[in-house]
Formats: sequence, C-alpha cells, structure tokens
Amino acid sequence: PLFHVVSRQSLLAQREQQVFRAADYVQDYWAAKLTPAFADAADAPTVLAALRENPAEARTQFGRTAGLGRSTMYFVRGAGTVVSVEKKSIGVSLSRDDRAADVALETGLLFGNTVRDATGLLSGDDFPNSQQFNEISNELNRRIEANVPPTLRERAKVGDAIEFVGCATVTSVPRDISPLKLVPLEVKFK
Repeated sequence: PLFHVVSRQSLLAQREQQVFRAADYVQDYWAAKLTPAFADAADAPTVLAALRENPAEARTQFGRTAGLGRSTMYFVRGAGTVVSVEKKSIGVSLSRDDRAADVALETGLLFGNTVRDATGLLSGDDFPNSQQFNEISNELNRRIEANVPPTLRERAKVGDAIEFVGCATVTSVPRDISPLKLVPLEVKFK
C-alpha cells in the first residue's frame, strides 16, 4: 500500500530506541569494559623509562595513535608518593628516593579524546556516526571531572602513598613527560 497506519505510541517508542544516549553508553562501558581493563594498563615507570630512552620504540610498544595526528596516547597504572598539591594537578613521584614529580594527575577541566582513545577499547567504526563517538568522549570527560578530581583534590596531601590508573597524550618528548600529565581514571590512597 501507499501508506501504513501506525499508532503514535508505537512510532514514539521506535524513535526512543533509536536515540543514542551517551551517558547511558558510558555508564555501561565504564562498568563492563573500562574498569576491568585497569589491570591491563601499562606500568607507568616502565612507560616513562621507555619514553626517555627511545620515544619511537615506546610509542610502538605502549602507545596508541588516533588518525593521522602526531600525538600518542598511553594508558598506564602505577603507585607513588604525592610530592605536590597544586590547583590543577597533583604531583606524584614514582620512586622512593626522588622528590620530583614523575606524573602529574590533572584535576582541572578535561578536554579532548585522551580517555576515549588511549585504552584502545573504543573505535569510531563501532558507531554509525562520528557525532556519537564524540559524545562518548565528552561524557567520559564529564564523568571523570565529577568523580575523580574532586576526591583527589580533597584527600591528597604531600607524603600520601597512592595508586593510580590514567591516560596521557604525548606530542613532544621530553616536554610532555616531565612530568607525564595524566587524566586520572582511578586513584586509591594506601
């Protein structure tokens, strides 16, 4: 026939199913994929040593690139001692005898796709359009901003022992690794 009669409720229900909700997707992704992947993150001291020794090899062994950009993303975990508490970052030394920050856990506003792309768990090919893929990045950043940095800023004191999982973007060595700026995904105080 030239036309079909459908109920309004049926049409609305069908449209509702087609609407992509980034917040719902990120909530499921965080619990089902991202959190279990924390154990697979590369060891931060190993990655930093590799970046200092041979950045090209470190990029190949531990990094991920998105598109044609020069930046490389790293997904790392580690433990250390808080050596500085600043407005937009918490400095962490990864060695016992060094008091300089090897890692800076960012506590300010988040921009970009570092968290979405660093783990390698998500691909743009998995989504029907790039807008959804970008919405996921924005929602991941919002979730982290709301949950991780506020607790980190409140609790971190110089001398505290912490464990962390985070993502970093490195464009220029040595500038971007002195200290390595990480978006913290999880921080535990010992």
